[in-house]
Amino acid sequence: MTGTDTAPKAVSVRLPERWMEIDPREPDLGAELLRTAREHLGDVDEEHVLRYAVPVAEGLRDLVEGGSVLLAGFYADFLPVEGTDVPLLVTANAVLALFPPAAGGLDAVRRELAARAADDMEIRSVTLPVGRAVTTSANVPLSRPEWTAPVRGRLRRYFVPVPGLDRVAVLSMLTPNEDLVEAFDEVFAAIASTLRFE
Repeated sequence: MTGTDTAPKAVSVRLPERWMEIDPREPDLGAELLRTAREHLGDVDEEHVLRYAVPVAEGLRDLVEGGSVLLAGFYADFLPVEGTDVPLLVTANAVLALFPPAAGGLDAVRRELAARAADDMEIRSVTLPVGRAVTTSANVPLSRPEWTAPVRGRLRRYFVPVPGLDRVAVLSMLTPNEDLVEAFDEVFAAIASTLRFE
């Protein structure tokens, strides 16, 4: 890794209220999520957390293989559903990691993403408060051995060059709540806007 005198000393992002920080490197993500959920929410439906929140966290952990994780967080809430005693688990995860970029900076990152993009992946250039970035949005399958079929999750990623370093910050966010994609897209964009190099 090379740097300059203008290289930032820290990379940070602010999570919204009620989001909880977790350690995605923990070997037992289920236990880590349950511990954190109990700490912040009190009594939680353990079966729901293990069944739906853990695959989201594991999906993001797979995405940051080879990167240096700086921050990870998740959101979980249980909403009553009319006509049933089983609440809806609303959940999402976010991971901020640093990766070595492809030679050629952000344009090369965009070309590489386009070369291996799935048919339904949307790739856009955006401007965040910290500068230029590339963002991708796609539906990804989430699965567990005990599920009868995979669940589709919504993945949003932001790729941002780190000033003065040969690295790129990647902010990845994922939710399995398909009916709430538009609302989570707004939340994900708001989280990305808080990215700072200090």
